[in-house]
Amino acid sequence: MKHYAVLPLILMAALGGCTFTQDSEPFGLIWQSTVSPLNSSQTSTTALPVRASVVCKYQALGLIAWGDASVGRAKVEGKIRSIASVDRIKEGSPILATGRTCTVVRGQ
Repeated sequence: MKHYAVLPLILMAALGGCTFTQDSEPFGLIWQSTVSPLNSSQTSTTALPVRASVVCKYQALGLIAWGDASVGRAKVEGKIRSIASVDRIKEGSPILATGRTCTVVRGQ
């Protein structure tokens, strides 16, 4: 009986908000709203972040997905020539396979 008392604790830890994906980003099973920096081969540390551009892709119930969250698209949309930083924003409900992923590019 004592072994069964530990099982709910293990399940809560595995299914809770402290679960991590393979890329060590926080992952919320019910809801997620995170911002993470990305390493981009196009990132230039000498550029000052005077402009910012946000582009997103969306998913609805795991049935449909649309949008373009690429760094290239963000550069074009924001008229950015030199990149200072790139961040990734994830919001939504993984359990419902619904949400959005956005790329934020800052630069000149």
